[in-house]
Amino acid sequence: MDFHLRLPHRVRLVLEVDGQQHYSANGKANPELYAQMVSEDRRLKLSGYKCS
Repeated sequence: MDFHLRLPHRVRLVLEVDGQQHYSANGKANPELYAQMVSEDRRLKLSGYKCS
């Protein structure tokens, strides 16, 4: 999670700045790292966060 904002009216916003460096190893896409990233995004959304 790169940025976490708590706004009025109980609005919570998470900004995640993704790029290949977050899910690659040695310059090649890594399916396991990508799955971890997607899983974390899903967990945040299910916790009530809006992921952008």
